[in-house]
Amino acid sequence: MIKKVKLPYGFQDFLPDECYNKNLLELKLSDLYKNYGYLKIETPTVEYYDTFHDVYRPEKLKKMFKLTDSDGSLLALRPDITLQICRMSSGLDSNYAQRLFYCENSFEYSDSHDTARSREFAQIGVELLGNSGSDGEAEIVSLAIESFLCAGLERFTVEIGDNRFFKSLIADSGLNKAETDELTELINKKDALGTEMFLQRKEIPDELSYILLRLPSLFGKENVFSQAKSMTSNNCAKSAVDHIEKLYNTLKKKGYEKYISVDLGMLNGLDYYSGLVIKGYSESLGLCLLDGGRYDGICPSFGFESGAVGFAIGTKRLLFAMDKLGKLKKTPPFDIVYISDNSNEALEKNYCDTLRSNGKIVVRQFMKDESELIEYCAQYDVKNFFAIKNGKIEILSGEKI
Repeated sequence: MIKKVKLPYGFQDFLPDECYNKNLLELKLSDLYKNYGYLKIETPTVEYYDTFHDVYRPEKLKKMFKLTDSDGSLLALRPDITLQICRMSSGLDSNYAQRLFYCENSFEYSDSHDTARSREFAQIGVELLGNSGSDGEAEIVSLAIESFLCAGLERFTVEIGDNRFFKSLIADSGLNKAETDELTELINKKDALGTEMFLQRKEIPDELSYILLRLPSLFGKENVFSQAKSMTSNNCAKSAVDHIEKLYNTLKKKGYEKYISVDLGMLNGLDYYSGLVIKGYSESLGLCLLDGGRYDGICPSFGFESGAVGFAIGTKRLLFAMDKLGKLKKTPPFDIVYISDNSNEALEKNYCDTLRSNGKIVVRQFMKDESELIEYCAQYDVKNFFAIKNGKIEILSGEKI
C-alpha cells in the first residue's frame, strides 16, 4: 500500500499553486519568445537511443533511461531536447535562420539515492539554427537576460565565455583526452591545489601552467580581455578572447552591461559546445538556472550543416528563485460558487454560461446547506455565491453578480 502513495526518487508532483505558477511562467516566456519570432515546437518523449549515441560521451549515455521497442530496437526517454531539435531541423529550410522554442520535460537516469538531482525536469529553451554568427549569439544572450527580467528577477548574472580559449591553449600540451578531461574537471571545481599538482605531474611548460592556474580568476568585466590576451602568445586563444570581447561590447551597447559577466574558466561541455558558453544565476538561489551556448558540431551528426546556438532554463529552479523573491502568486479563488437543488437545470446552465462568457470562474459545490456554502466561501475567500432553489436564483453574497 505504501508504494501506491509514493513516487520513485527524483520524480515529483506539481501541486495546484506550483502548477499555476509554472503555467504562468511558461506563458510569459512563450509570449516573449514569440515576440522575437521564435516558433513553439514539441518533441516526442521517446527517441531511438542512436539519436544520442554518436553525440554523447559514455558517462552521459549511462544517464539515459532506456527501454526496448516491440521490434527489439533500443529506445530512450529524451535526455536533451536540443538534439531532438537538430534531428527535426534536418527537414527544415536551411537557407534561413530557424528560431524555435519549447516547454518540455527531460529525463536523466541515476541509481544513486543520495543525489538531490531530479530524474525528470521541466525545461524552457530557445534554439537559433542557421549561420547567424556573432549577431545570433548577441540575440540569444539578450533573450536569456530578457527571460530573467520577464520572470521578475532583478539581481542576476548571465556569464559568457568561449571555450575555444582553453581548447587552443591545451592543443599543444601533449595531454590525451582522458588527461584533458581530468584537468577540465579540476579547473571547473576551482581546485587550485589539485590543478597545480596535476600540471607538475604532467610536466606542463611553465608559461602554459601559469595561464591554466589562473583560468578561474579570468572572471569579471572588461578587465578580463586585456588580462587574458597578455598571458599568451597563442593566436587562436587571443582570437577567442577577441570574439567574446566583441559580444560583450555589443551587449553593453544594448544596455545589458549590469547583467553580464565574462568567465573564461567556464569549461562545461567541451565536447558539446563549440565556442560561446552561457550560464545564468540569480542572487536569490545559488544554483545555475540557465545554460547553453554554441553547438555547431551537433547538426552535422544529423546529416546537415548548420550553425546553432541556444539555451535552456531549468523551470523548477527558476520558480525557486522567484519564490525566494516573493514573485510567485497564489492560485486565484473562484469568482462565484453556487449550490443547486436541480429544480431548474436549464436556468442553471444558461445563467452559469452567461457568467462564464464574461470571464468568471463559476463552480458548483455539491452541498445542500446554505450555511455550509457560506462557511466554505469564507474559508476560501470567495466573494460571490448564490443558490438555485425551487427553480429560482437566490443571491446569498449580498453583492450583485
